[in-house]
Amino acid sequence: MKFEIQIEDRVLHDFSEAFTYYHLISDFLSTKFEIAFTTAINKLSARPQNHYSIAHNLRRITLDKFPYMLIYTITDEKVIVVALFHQASNPSIWKEI
Repeated sequence: MKFEIQIEDRVLHDFSEAFTYYHLISDFLSTKFEIAFTTAINKLSARPQNHYSIAHNLRRITLDKFPYMLIYTITDEKVIVVALFHQASNPSIWKEI
């Protein structure tokens, strides 16, 4: 069973900012970032329970080769992605999500 994916607006905003940052460095790097993001979303759709639980109802999946993770929650039929989080950020912020 594939889960429906819902991506919060702030995640899309943060993705856009990170994509722009990598694009200023290199077109290749920004493309790789976009692929890593899309791959993580596809993994969540297929098996959201396979990834680390971090707090309360929150889980995380890391983006391959980038210092970012997606923070998400699972409902009966969908995965709600609530944050794109840089791994160097303070993890206590997760409690505010």
